Amino acid sequence: MSRYAAVLLMFAVTALAPATAVRADETVVVTAGDQGFGLKSADGSFEFRVKGLLQADARFFAGDEQAFKDTFLLRRVEPSFEVTLGKLAFLKLLPQFAGDTTTISDVYGELRFDPAATLRIGKFKAPFGLENLQAAGALAFMERGLPTELGAGRDFGVQLHGGLPGGGSYAVAWLNGSPDGRDAVASDTDDRKELAARLFFEPIRNFGFGIAGTTGRKAGATTSTAGVTASTATAAFNNTLPRYRSPGQNTIFSYRSASTPADADTVVAAGDHTRWSPQLYFYRGPFGLLGEYAVSRQQVSLAGAPAELEHSAYQAVVSWVLTGESAGYRGVRPAVPYASGSAGWGAFEIALRHGAIEIDDAAFPVYANPDTAVSTARASGAGLSWYATANVRLALNYERTAFEGGAPGGGDRDDESAVFSRVQLSF
Repeated sequence: MSRYAAVLLMFAVTALAPATAVRADETVVVTAGDQGFGLKSADGSFEFRVKGLLQADARFFAGDEQAFKDTFLLRRVEPSFEVTLGKLAFLKLLPQFAGDTTTISDVYGELRFDPAATLRIGKFKAPFGLENLQAAGALAFMERGLPTELGAGRDFGVQLHGGLPGGGSYAVAWLNGSPDGRDAVASDTDDRKELAARLFFEPIRNFGFGIAGTTGRKAGATTSTAGVTASTATAAFNNTLPRYRSPGQNTIFSYRSASTPADADTVVAAGDHTRWSPQLYFYRGPFGLLGEYAVSRQQVSLAGAPAELEHSAYQAVVSWVLTGESAGYRGVRPAVPYASGSAGWGAFEIALRHGAIEIDDAAFPVYANPDTAVSTARASGAGLSWYATANVRLALNYERTAFEGGAPGGGDRDDESAVFSRVQLSF
């Protein structure tokens, strides 16, 4: 924990420094509200803000399948610290305390030259998936859909982004390169980089469409690779090839590997990796629609036998705010928050989702074991959310996923029926 404490201390000292530069006749403004807490200079040029997100989940699965575990867990415990240093510089730190280890999800600095040109350096979300770029607290469903499994995750690098004339945005990033649906590890294990770019147009308010893509090269390693140790080979494997998950967060596809990823009989990334994704959203009054399609094409190798595999996924999410508030990409805010003894009941939202992921037929049986890895997964779900206030949300999701393949003897894995519930506190 010491290095994380040091980072937090650095941000606190940086945040307080601007206040000391304020003239004695100026007043430091204290801000507090449902969007966070902070301090800022009288002219608003220097600001320190604290935000937070807590998600406590309960997950239950129908049946007694060994792979599906009922559990209570903390899904996210995320304090967020933001520092604005005049009109040019901005810093953000987002640690993650959920799970067995503490990590830093986002840590980056920005130079805001112009609304059309901001330079970001550090660790951040790659500019790719529409739902993945959406804030975790604003999702219509508790977990992101299947296209996110094929997308780029958080990564280390540099990004130029900004607004477009007429509405919308662009982003171009030069990154270490992450495996599908996962964040990159702390350092580049294969000495290869990835270019990511996204164009998103919003010609009218709450209607947007665009396309995103990544291209790069990845190289895994095994102990048979000259000069590679077992630990290095394992790290390279974890940072180059994915394991795809179901909406219930269970692994449904992985490449063949021996007793450890470092062994020679393990599939590794071995060449070009490209992704592309058309995407759109539309919100009008209480109605919301989000859709995206993703393709990931990866060159792999097993014991010197190469292949180029292409996987695809799609989803459509439809939502409706029953109490009439406006739906939106940034979430729902109740018009009349719930309060004991008052007439306000907050906002209620229902959502429906359908999506699928399809694995390249050429992956079987050489590069993936058909007895354990599925070839297709199709998921349909429904969700109900109660936004008691702008800071309190209770959610209940049901999702059923049908599989092709993934069972011994050429059979299909049993359907996954998942019921998730969540209490979310945010500010």
